[in-house]
Amino acid sequence: MLQRILFLSFLLMGVAYAKKDKIEKKFLKPLAATKSHKIDLEKSKIGWEGAKPGGKHTGQLKFKSGSLQVKGTALVSATFVADMASITNDDLSGAMQKKLVGHLNSPDFFDTAKYPEATFAFTSIKPTLRAGSYKFKGDLTIVGEKVPIDFVADVKEGSPLKAVANFKIDRTKWGLKYKSKNWVKNIGDKFVNDDIKLSISIETESPLAVSKKNTSKKPSVRPAGKSSVTK
Repeated sequence: MLQRILFLSFLLMGVAYAKKDKIEKKFLKPLAATKSHKIDLEKSKIGWEGAKPGGKHTGQLKFKSGSLQVKGTALVSATFVADMASITNDDLSGAMQKKLVGHLNSPDFFDTAKYPEATFAFTSIKPTLRAGSYKFKGDLTIVGEKVPIDFVADVKEGSPLKAVANFKIDRTKWGLKYKSKNWVKNIGDKFVNDDIKLSISIETESPLAVSKKNTSKKPSVRPAGKSSVTK
């Protein structure tokens, strides 16, 4: 009698576990893995523009590395490393161009011998109310100083995914105070503007589709071309 009871008990337990396993497989979806998508270093670039009374200078920077992290179809984070020693100038030539590039590499500005890299590390990427635009939030590290930033980028998925952002940063937030009228007294019109305009263009090496759905309850929208920097 006891053997029969034990047999029936084990049989019922087996049936229960089998049903539980079947239900879990049917209704519980496996968690999506986070995948990393590298950027195309040849096609991705950073443009810069600095100004002073009576004129401005423009140039380029190269990326050293970069990747976007995607979970399912949602952009979740991104990291980009800029090669600061690759800085160029587009509007001058000859000795004047060489002088400017040398000055930008010096301790007056980016001190690239000591700080050869700048890092964009974004831990939040969310769609805004405007179709095809995403708000990137994270930190930008220049000359060893990490400062929170955010901006809106236009993202076009496909083969490859492309993203473009235009925004400004206040260089003094990173301690770059050379000829800043807010830090140098009696400078007159010899100052260099604190704001640096950045134009970032990203392309991935492989095709990438991302979700366009805004899942946040109260998404914040910032017009393209502006960035928020706090310290």
